[in-house]
Amino acid sequence: MLAESMLQGFRLLTLSGRELEVSVLPELGGKLQSLRRRDGGSNVLLTPPDFPYRRPVPGAAFEAHDTSGFDECFPTVAACASPDEPERSWPDHGVLWTSAWRWELEGSRLHMEAESGPRSPWRFRRTLELDGPTLRLGYEVENLADAPRRFLWAAHPLLSVSAGSTLHLPGSVTEVEVEYSAGGRLGPRGSRVPWPGKGEHRLDVVHGPHLGFADKLFAGPLREGWCALHDAARGSRVTFRFDPAELPFLGVWLCQGGWPSSRPGRHFTVALEPCNGMPDALDAAAARGTCVTLEGGGRTQWSLELEVSS
Repeated sequence: MLAESMLQGFRLLTLSGRELEVSVLPELGGKLQSLRRRDGGSNVLLTPPDFPYRRPVPGAAFEAHDTSGFDECFPTVAACASPDEPERSWPDHGVLWTSAWRWELEGSRLHMEAESGPRSPWRFRRTLELDGPTLRLGYEVENLADAPRRFLWAAHPLLSVSAGSTLHLPGSVTEVEVEYSAGGRLGPRGSRVPWPGKGEHRLDVVHGPHLGFADKLFAGPLREGWCALHDAARGSRVTFRFDPAELPFLGVWLCQGGWPSSRPGRHFTVALEPCNGMPDALDAAAARGTCVTLEGGGRTQWSLELEVSS
């Protein structure tokens, strides 16, 4: 069942299933605004901590907006020059979060589509479907150009957390690579640190915003396609499942009061970000050979599942 309503002046689509409901803001980049169990569970996605929803323009600064919910990062995560078109650059967090998405309900599936801006070589499609405690997301990207193009995609679900929440990664993950660490506390970009660490340096336990930490880490290439966040205080667990052949890397964003630095409201959140490449900047990933190359006129698909359990 799909219901339409308004939230702060924007259209809100709420897809309801037997156990879950998910709400989407199609005018704001197709953002997943909430994901919750229908038996009274709280929203497992971060709601705007200080900024209200407002329409971003292409190329806008991500941190100048609500920085909440679940956005799609494509064709880059960090701002960078295009490795395939010297005259083009891609903005921070990509282009989809500033796009208005078209949508259509087909049976129990919500189909959404966005083109990534004027003269863009990309068409991006996403399908949402609820099955019991699981949200299934299906993706398709089409290269509209005649020549090969490279891209990154990363899920960007900012999750609600409480002090004591724990992160769970496959046992085969024994170290992670530092993409960013506020104040250099975990070392410079490219450093490798043990996962989950020990004692006060454990990375798999969330403590609180008083720490002033903000760390972006990468795990992979992965042999197993799952990760989870357990929030005992809220009585919820969010488990991500995916095919590591499609999404061989996992970004881990641990923000305990250390970001954004440009405003007083600092985040207390975690993001588990299955992705098809690393690091965050497409040009750097292209140089390392850790991004996706799609032939002219080609298409590729992948999927991601989120299970919300109590």
